[in-house]
Amino acid sequence: MNDAVCRWVADHQDYWLRQAIVPTFYTRGEVLVLELTGPLRHAAVELRPTSTDIVACLDNWLLASYPVPDLLHQWNRNWSRCEPVAYMLKQVYWERWVRFHSLPESKRYAETEAEYAIVLERYNTVLDELFAGEDVYVITMEWRDDPKPGTDYWTTICIDPDPDGPSYWHLYAKRIPWTTGAIDPLLRDVADDVEANVMITDVAMTRIHHPYDGGADVLLPTSEERDALRARHADWLSNHPQGL
Repeated sequence: MNDAVCRWVADHQDYWLRQAIVPTFYTRGEVLVLELTGPLRHAAVELRPTSTDIVACLDNWLLASYPVPDLLHQWNRNWSRCEPVAYMLKQVYWERWVRFHSLPESKRYAETEAEYAIVLERYNTVLDELFAGEDVYVITMEWRDDPKPGTDYWTTICIDPDPDGPSYWHLYAKRIPWTTGAIDPLLRDVADDVEANVMITDVAMTRIHHPYDGGADVLLPTSEERDALRARHADWLSNHPQGL
């Protein structure tokens, strides 16, 4: 049993290191106890010699211990080369990425209500094309120096593991039915650089819309889908040779 647990821990070690989670296990009489300890969690499971299918037992325990258990699986299945850090995706998955600017002539910030209307219209047009008739996850981030999750908490990224002053990204995922204008207040805050690192994804996390102050990055399952979307909104593209 101990060997099976060790192999299972080793299979998850990379993820736990990124999340600043430390696994430990010890015996208590005939019981083997596995604990996970990190900034936002302390969970333990007891395993007995009579336990059958240890790996399935551990998988079920780990799944049940996450507030939003399916999202990490969905994310890693589709975007395994990158943490759920919105601004990094274009660097890792450039072949499936396209950027649209929010205002004519690539103006970055709106100054009038008419310009805000253009910004929101462009955001919503692409979001409608990606998610019309579907549920979506609206993923937001808080950058904190203390591990305090709140409503709709998903996961944490330890971006600075310095023991004297660690910093964390807390990610929150709220599932809603997509409708035009559903998140306009949030999108306006993004356009004003009040909110950052927002992502909107389908439930399976195969498509990502990352609005930022000045435009939106979109990542799709294939280059062909990306090319079709880019062609539909060619007037919103940058003149930059790399599409930035």
